[in-house]
Amino acid sequence: MLVPSAALACSCANPIPIEATQRRYSERAVFTAYVVQLMGSVSLWNGKRSSGKALAVVHQRYWGLPWYWPKVVVLDGGLFCGMLLNDGVEYLVSGVQTRYGVVDVSACSRTQPLESAQVDLRTLDGSHCAAPGGTLIGRVTKFDEDRQQALLIRNARLTFRDSYGRAYQTESDGDGIYEMRHLSPGPYVLDSQFGSGKYVLGAGEVTSGVCQDSFVRSFSYAVTGQLIPGIGFHAQVDLVGIHQESPTVRSAIIAPDGRFYFQSVPPGDYYLKATFDLHGRFDQVAPIYYPGVNAREKAVVVRVSDQPLSQSFDFNSDTLPLVPIPIVVESPNRSHPLRVWIRSQDSNGNIVAENSGLAGLPMPVFGVRGQSYGITVYSLGNEQRREQSDSLYLRSKVVQVQTVSGMKRIVIVLNLAE
Repeated sequence: MLVPSAALACSCANPIPIEATQRRYSERAVFTAYVVQLMGSVSLWNGKRSSGKALAVVHQRYWGLPWYWPKVVVLDGGLFCGMLLNDGVEYLVSGVQTRYGVVDVSACSRTQPLESAQVDLRTLDGSHCAAPGGTLIGRVTKFDEDRQQALLIRNARLTFRDSYGRAYQTESDGDGIYEMRHLSPGPYVLDSQFGSGKYVLGAGEVTSGVCQDSFVRSFSYAVTGQLIPGIGFHAQVDLVGIHQESPTVRSAIIAPDGRFYFQSVPPGDYYLKATFDLHGRFDQVAPIYYPGVNAREKAVVVRVSDQPLSQSFDFNSDTLPLVPIPIVVESPNRSHPLRVWIRSQDSNGNIVAENSGLAGLPMPVFGVRGQSYGITVYSLGNEQRREQSDSLYLRSKVVQVQTVSGMKRIVIVLNLAE
């Protein structure tokens, strides 16, 4: 998520850096400008004087702002999905020209302070984003001790994995920016293990011929362990104190690769409990204690001291109530894979879950262990066509599966919907 200054009317998520080759930016005005005077209502934001509208002096023009436009412009961030502008700050501006020297910089425009715009400054001409494949790029940061400011991490070694688990390694440079070009389209997940007492979060979906800004942020942890990749949406991990003086520590961070982290834990003795949402069972949940038992009295005690534990508390995946169902939808065009939706239905025909992904790539869908499901895949197809009834253009036959450990990959074929 990119929040250049402050989100007002809505939260902004725009992971596409400014590129001259992207229509969303090529038709805008892109330049740098220094705010010299706030206009309208002025407030304090993070200790700085801010407003939704400001007078700024143009410094460098990249495109879209003709030479005859005035050097002094009004930046208006107070419209749809507005942002605040800070006094005395230079911005990389991506805006829409309106009347009388006013440039609209609202609506998730990626207008941001120049000091935080290093990624966009690199991608301006589009050469970093050219096909074949697409590009993941982003800053690697950590919080300072007061958790007020994100600090760059230079020379950080990172490993991303594609849908097949293949590793792609990169390293942040002297500016704390990593970059991976010419990647095949699809999702990429970052290995969250980062060193002793440290982990990183990050992920991105690559589109051919496009840069994706996927920032990476590092955190410290006290306790870590492993569940199943991709299960974070369906699980919660807690440390339950076994003595009165050891309180329960709730809700670890679960990374996309399935590893969980507790950032701070008071010293004491705990049981490690993972609670899973049982699909289609009307808010029923199933708790499992480390290393993979149903009964609390059979669980292994986790002793936490003042130092991060070097041990990784990995749950036995064969004892977990949810099982990943590996699905691949046959793709008619590998260079431009279709967006597809996977629908799971229980034996009574009730819709249990719907997941989105790309055809031609493995997509894990979770189901309750031992249960049977009907799996159907839908897609709008290349023509993005919908019927009057809003039915989808491509559809597979219903594939019946039963969830067990170590399931083989299921290939599903799309056909024209009748």
